[in-house]
Amino acid sequence: MLADACKLVAHERLNHASDVICEAHRSFELAGGTLAMWKTKGSKLWQLPWLDLRRALKDQGPFTSVNDEFVSEECARLEAKHLADTRKRKRRERRRRENERAKQGAFSPDLIAALSRHRIFRRGRYVAAIEVGSLSGLRFSKLPADGPLFDTFVWEAKARLVFQGRDAKPYTVAKEMIDKGLWDHDNVNSLRHRVEKALERISMLERTKAADGNAVFPKLTLAGLVKETTEVTPYEI
Repeated sequence: MLADACKLVAHERLNHASDVICEAHRSFELAGGTLAMWKTKGSKLWQLPWLDLRRALKDQGPFTSVNDEFVSEECARLEAKHLADTRKRKRRERRRRENERAKQGAFSPDLIAALSRHRIFRRGRYVAAIEVGSLSGLRFSKLPADGPLFDTFVWEAKARLVFQGRDAKPYTVAKEMIDKGLWDHDNVNSLRHRVEKALERISMLERTKAADGNAVFPKLTLAGLVKETTEVTPYEI
């Protein structure tokens, strides 16, 4: 029904646009018009009148319509939607690739940078929790001066292993810290003993509430970390 209405409007505009266009359109219709164009076989008498009609429309145009503004706005809306959909699709694809690479241990520079920011953020919360007395017990009472710094690097090494689906035991965490240069040490076994104590503290930090009501070490997932790095991306249009 809508298509029929559009055809009627187009037909009326062709017959009233100008005398030249009206005459060219009438000749085209007498030669079979649109129906003749659609037929794969049959008379080709419509071809020359069709060329004359196109020439008349080009010479007499351009034409305007009360719908031009609406069409322009609709085209802009559709273009903006297409752009937004393209960006979303690219973000989803990048997140998928980042997730797959991270699970294989191939962390991108953006992902490593984001993980480092989280480590620094947790160190600040750790120090603040100590200052206000939120942490107590023997695990924290004899904490060395570099305790918060060390514990947060242990947290990062553990996170890397967990994101890969690997076991985050003291030995593997200590080895990850040495292999990835997170802590300057040359003996995995001696570092393992300190890492073991740090992992116990980290477990408590993930359960202990800070002044803002959230855990001193908030939970972080690989999906959440990847999303942070893909919210704004230079690969978008």
